[in-house]
Amino acid sequence: MLAAVLCVLIAIFSILLWHLNERSKFFRKLNIAGPPPTLLFGNYLQMKQKSCKFEAIQEWTQQYGKVFGYMEGGKPVLVISDVDMVEEVLVKNFSNFYSRRTRPIRLGCLDSEKVNVFSANGYRWKRLRMLSTPAFSPSKLRQIARDPDILKKNLLETMLVSSIDRDYKSIAKLEHLNFHDDPTKEGKLGKVLTNEEVIQQCIIFMLAGYETSSTTLAYVTYLLTLYPECQAILTAEVDENFPGGKEPTSDSIKDLVYAECVIKETLRLYPVAAEVVGRICSKTCEIKGVTIPDGVTVVVDVWSLHRDKEIWGPDADEFKPERFVNQDKRMESAWIPFGSGPRICIGMRLAMNEMKMALVKIFQKFTFEMSPLSEVSS
Repeated sequence: MLAAVLCVLIAIFSILLWHLNERSKFFRKLNIAGPPPTLLFGNYLQMKQKSCKFEAIQEWTQQYGKVFGYMEGGKPVLVISDVDMVEEVLVKNFSNFYSRRTRPIRLGCLDSEKVNVFSANGYRWKRLRMLSTPAFSPSKLRQIARDPDILKKNLLETMLVSSIDRDYKSIAKLEHLNFHDDPTKEGKLGKVLTNEEVIQQCIIFMLAGYETSSTTLAYVTYLLTLYPECQAILTAEVDENFPGGKEPTSDSIKDLVYAECVIKETLRLYPVAAEVVGRICSKTCEIKGVTIPDGVTVVVDVWSLHRDKEIWGPDADEFKPERFVNQDKRMESAWIPFGSGPRICIGMRLAMNEMKMALVKIFQKFTFEMSPLSEVSS
């Protein structure tokens, strides 16, 4: 009896060991390079040795090239930083990569009402996207900036002070709002957002917009401090377009060409939301000679893509806003701090407007200089 039990246990262990061994060969069988995984943990332990996951990914990109694979536990992850392949995954071949790899902010399945437009997939994502997009149209953005005094007060408080906890509590009040008198409910789409869906969209817009924009502005001021000649050009543009402390509006900030270049260059060097640019392959396909099996997660190494010297030139690691004045098509495809394709960040236009207005208000009054006690990080 004991011998039979031992035989069964040995058989189970052997099968498990064989399965783990085969799983570790996943990318090797596809002729895709990558760091060798361990049987039980994949490449998880190697990533834990770094300060963050994407530090390991960037090192692996340098070591294995613009297309490589690693195992996140038992899940295969394909990492790409080839601009043509990125465009295929995010834009041209979107039907095979429509699902985003994410975790819902609130518990519940991705098909429930407790999911936002960022996390949703399939029909629910398409519906939420269609119903949410009009809120970020140019006309709606102009309404947001209708009162300069309110905008100035709320914008700078939001950007420069962490107020998520305070504003999160106010979201609960949305449950008591009456949406029946809202004319946007019965539109051409013939769809209606439920109260729960409205709350979820408000939460994700708040969480996704506050910290990303404020962090980007922090990087902007840091870089302009390091490059005072760029700060002087920006200040001159602000003074020319908004003399005497004139208030910025959504229409007037369109003339801030250099300010937009500064923001874009900052987001190129420091893409604050880089880790969310990833998709799940829904159907086995081949892109640029690389076979991507169904269910594989595809992650874009945005940091490496944004500093690719083949695209941005030998000065790719330098802060040079003017590179966006006459950027070519390849640069446009390679600049993806907001993602790309149908699932590009829905609030991109709003974020750019907010940051432009914030820069106007900041550089109307302040000049930044490096303290002699400061240490400049590379």
